[in-house]
Amino acid sequence: SIAWDPGAGKDHVAYVEGVSSDGLHVTLSEYNELFYPGQPTTGDGLFDLRTVSTSAYKYIHVKDL
Repeated sequence: SIAWDPGAGKDHVAYVEGVSSDGLHVTLSEYNELFYPGQPTTGDGLFDLRTVSTSAYKYIHVKDL
């Protein structure tokens, strides 16, 4: 699945690597989180792997072929 954060003009997406057994957290792989070229930023634009609450994102599910 693809995690999507449409909030506050971010439109950030990340790949869902896994979901916790209780369904409350997802592990995401991503680039450029919190990185905005030419603007104040807190991210470095590099690859990141992190675990967040499932409620932090909306999800796009892609059908397996």
